[in-house]
Amino acid sequence: MTTFEIWSLVLATVGIAGAWWYASTARKQWHEAREANKQAREQHELSNRAWLLATGIATNELAIGAAAVTVRIEHMGSVPAMDIAIATSYGFGTSLPTEWTQETIEWAQENAGFVGRGALGGGVGLDAAITFPFKADERERALKGELWIRCRIYYSDCFRRRNPTIACWRYRPFDRRWAVISHDVDTLDEG
Repeated sequence: MTTFEIWSLVLATVGIAGAWWYASTARKQWHEAREANKQAREQHELSNRAWLLATGIATNELAIGAAAVTVRIEHMGSVPAMDIAIATSYGFGTSLPTEWTQETIEWAQENAGFVGRGALGGGVGLDAAITFPFKADERERALKGELWIRCRIYYSDCFRRRNPTIACWRYRPFDRRWAVISHDVDTLDEG
């Protein structure tokens, strides 16, 4: 084998090794860039998404047959909340109930503050009227301070994510007010 052939073989081997190293480094950088882009996109969505909060609850009377409750929903986000569904249930107990009535789901319709059918604009509020079919014994338990109301608000935003807001209140009969027990705003993980 001549010197020229040896050097040609060495240079070819070094060239192949260099090309392999360059390709693997470029692939790693590509994966890192994709991950950084994914994180930036998620952060952008979180900072610009719709955020609905159940900020208040009021009741005029706890009548037998139809107890009327109004839940105040505020939109704190910057993009419209769409496909708004409000699921409510109630339960009784001296502590947080383990059993709730079957949830009733109402879809938000056109209303003052809406920018379109079922879309609530940022910085706008909505009052959702809910009626529960109270029985006489349930009204008595409510007046003893054992009434709890759970409200789940499901909505989507321009990023096509379904988001829930869950709030729970307990009725205080001595001052006829509602105490906020829990409030959770989160994103459903739909894989």
